[in-house]
Amino acid sequence: MSRRKRERKRLEEGGVDSEVFDNAVATFIFEILTRQVQPADNLCNVDHYAVRDAYTLSYMFPQSRFVMVVRDGRAVAHSKMPVNHTSTEFNSTLYEEHLQAWEDQTRDMLTGCLAVGRLYCLAVYYEHLFLHPIHALQRILTFLNIPFPRHYDERGFLFYDKMEEILVRGNNPKFQKQLTTWVQCAPKLAFKEGNATHLLSTFGYLQLGNPPDYQNLNQRAILSEMLY
Repeated sequence: MSRRKRERKRLEEGGVDSEVFDNAVATFIFEILTRQVQPADNLCNVDHYAVRDAYTLSYMFPQSRFVMVVRDGRAVAHSKMPVNHTSTEFNSTLYEEHLQAWEDQTRDMLTGCLAVGRLYCLAVYYEHLFLHPIHALQRILTFLNIPFPRHYDERGFLFYDKMEEILVRGNNPKFQKQLTTWVQCAPKLAFKEGNATHLLSTFGYLQLGNPPDYQNLNQRAILSEMLY
């Protein structure tokens, strides 16, 4: 018997089993969350790695819900490149490494999301949050069973509290263009099927053209098929 197994057996004999450990870890996590924010009915932890461990966390917190935000891996890889690079000195090897890292991390998160199923995990496109913020937020809040913030102004018209500015920005071509700034420096591999671009194709990014038209991302046809 290995030393690790002997230690575990000794702890279990002393009444310290896996349930005790899980309760201790859950209490520790809850304490951190409550100390980070003001008292609220719903606590939120912005950590994409949490989705990777969704199965374990959902056991510790049965009422927890997870939102997996998927972004074009090519844009993510571009954001991790040195800020002073130009198209002529672009390091395609480093870019491919970042793209592969996105592929691996996203696959881990997707596995965690699939493990708990659609009742506990919702996958949304980052680009939809940017281009269709009101619809995307409504979808997320409905999933979380949180009422959408609505108020009436002095004229009796319905408007979204603090959402109008977001909506205007999302419909502004200037801000929409920022989603594709990575294209001018991206190497050819960013638009071809390969080891580091499998999930790009699965999520529908490779099919959007060059530059990609994110308006054509189909949330239900792609992510729903995978998660539901």
